[in-house]
Formats: sequence, structure tokens, C-alpha cells
Amino acid sequence: GLAGDVSKVTAGYAPNVLPGVRLKQPFFSRVGNDVENYPSRWAFADYLALDFGDAHLALYSVAPMPAPIHPAELGFLHGKAPAPCSDRSFCIVHEFETWITRGKTWESPVVRVRIGQTAEQSILAYRHDNGIDASIREGEKSQFDVVADGALVFSKQNEGRWPDDGEVLNLVSAR
Repeated sequence: GLAGDVSKVTAGYAPNVLPGVRLKQPFFSRVGNDVENYPSRWAFADYLALDFGDAHLALYSVAPMPAPIHPAELGFLHGKAPAPCSDRSFCIVHEFETWITRGKTWESPVVRVRIGQTAEQSILAYRHDNGIDASIREGEKSQFDVVADGALVFSKQNEGRWPDDGEVLNLVSAR
């Protein structure tokens, strides 16, 4: 896996609950994690990004439709010493969840690492590389709506509930 220095990271970006989260530096120096299952209501994209001052890094899978979705555990981890990913280091977690029966093979999707692009630039590249034409817009009560091809796909305000695991991804993919 990849590791980072807790004193150098200035922000991390994870796809947790729409529209995602920006984690500030103190998150990386405390013991804990933000590792989630993708796809789920807690992780809506296979994408992670980091800022190290003016330097940037993003990591994501490339699997445009009709390729299957590849479930993964993804996020950031800072453990308790003396464990790996502890003390001055944190880990970037991106692990595919596979079940390969004897005699069968599995082919990983392309995992792209982008260096030097801001989170905004790399998420646009993620969308392009995966053939996604969806966005969010602020709805009522500061809740965000999901829009694909200019049409409203999901609105928590309208539905009165959070989306089910994979629901937004399925709705966008069906368009």
C-alpha cells in the first residue's frame, strides 16, 4: 500500500456520503480511520485524493460501463503504535474485495494514480475516465441533489431518506 507522513499532509478527500468529505490535517495525526466499503451509502466512488501543501495525489480505479463494479475497501488509516500506519505514518487504503475460486483468475481494473492535479482536477479526470456524466447541486436545506445529463436523479429532500447502498450509482448507470 501507500503511506504518507502525518506532518506533511494538509488535506484528504474521500467519497463519504454525497458530496464527499475534505479531511483536514488533524484527522491524519489521530488514531482512527475513514475506511469504507465501496460501493455503499458511505462510499459512492472509488476515489481518494490528498494534498501535501502545493503537491497533490489522487488514486482511483478505471472501469467505465459496462465493466462491472469492483468492490473495494478505501480510505485513510492511522493506527496505534507500534502497528504499521502509526506514529508519523498514515496509510492510504485501496483494497479490492475479491473471491476467487480454485482454478479461476481475476483481473484487476486499472488503478490510476494522478500526481500534481488538485482534487477538483482529478475528480473531473475520474469522471471522464469512467464515463460518468453526473454532478451534484445544492438543493433545499443545504442538502445536495444528484444530477445526471441535466436531469435530477436523486434528492434526499424529495425522497425523505438517504439513498440505499448502490442506489445512486445504479440510477446514474441506468441513464
